[in-house]
Amino acid sequence: MIAMDETAVFMGQSSQTTIEQRGASLVYIPSTAYESARVSCILAICLDGTKIPPLIISNGKKEKIERVLGVFILETEKAWATQAVIRKWVDLMLPLVMRGSQRGLLVWDAASTHHAKDMKTFLHERKIDQIMIPAGMTAYLQTLDIAIKKPFKDNLRMEINDYIENRMERNQRGNFVKPKLQEVVTWVKNSWEKITDSCLANAL
Repeated sequence: MIAMDETAVFMGQSSQTTIEQRGASLVYIPSTAYESARVSCILAICLDGTKIPPLIISNGKKEKIERVLGVFILETEKAWATQAVIRKWVDLMLPLVMRGSQRGLLVWDAASTHHAKDMKTFLHERKIDQIMIPAGMTAYLQTLDIAIKKPFKDNLRMEINDYIENRMERNQRGNFVKPKLQEVVTWVKNSWEKITDSCLANAL
């Protein structure tokens, strides 16, 4: 059984709070200046607590999935987890996880891309059953929502803050340079690796 969910990874998810002396005229809050720029990320875990490598969906035109630092990358026009993207994810990940099992089970929310007739047929052809979590119930039944996504996003903020403080660059005009995809891959890789066994146990 695999629990899967999609989430946005913004390039400016730094902390929105700080500590400063009362009455200070200026308060510093770190920022990449690219808070609205984002990629999408597919996260998944197995019933036995195994973390499946994340898939980052970024803007671009490459149709081939690449692997960088243990994270898979796929480029699309708008960086969304479309039905075509999910199909590629299923064909990539499920054979590695099922390992010869007769059938697979995929647990996810009731997004339109998930319950489309074409998607049901696609999964049926690959001997994959699905359980859909009703709208409004993901906070109670979706394992990644319950115990994984919050610590993952918290880890992301720490990674982004570290980037701002130590590696963020400026161009010749003095403006901040947009974080490179390689940098975002590092954020996701480190944030996913920091998900502890106790978090996984709480999710399951």
